[in-house]
Amino acid sequence: MSILKAIYSLRQLAERFCVALSFIQKLIKQYRETGNLAPKIRTQQTPSKLQEKERKLLQELVEAKNDATLEELRHELAASTGVFVSCPTIYRQLRPLNLTVK
Repeated sequence: MSILKAIYSLRQLAERFCVALSFIQKLIKQYRETGNLAPKIRTQQTPSKLQEKERKLLQELVEAKNDATLEELRHELAASTGVFVSCPTIYRQLRPLNLTVK
């Protein structure tokens, strides 16, 4: 690593590889701490904001109003449960249920 720093500044490295300066800084920090530049391995999935109760309610909302848009479903779910999620989250929750919406 020190050879690269002797030849290039961090800013020059970022420009050379078309990446942000902060990315170069993170790589150097990771190399100092671990001796490795390999991508970090994700150990656990981020848990869903929707629990079983909210997923069941979402399914009921779609069955009751199958022409609702994702945005409408999102607002109805938030009004009923107080859980605010994005349209892509609604979509990801509906996909395994094999339900389709507009």
